[in-house]
Formats: sequence, C-alpha cells, structure tokens
Amino acid sequence: MENLNDMTIEMFCEKQRLLLDLKKNFPQ
Repeated sequence: MENLNDMTIEMFCEKQRLLLDLKKNFPQ
C-alpha cells in the first residue's frame, strides 16, 4: 500500500505542476 500511496502523491504533484505550467503559459 505504501508504494501505491507514493504513486498517488507523485501523480498529484505532477498534475499540480502541469496546472501551474498552464497558468504560466496562459495568464488570464
């Protein structure tokens, strides 16, 4: 379960990073 949890956190962090990049590239 620990590995699965780490993966989930990793995916979440990656998603947050992508969202931040989108905001930087497309400021409103």
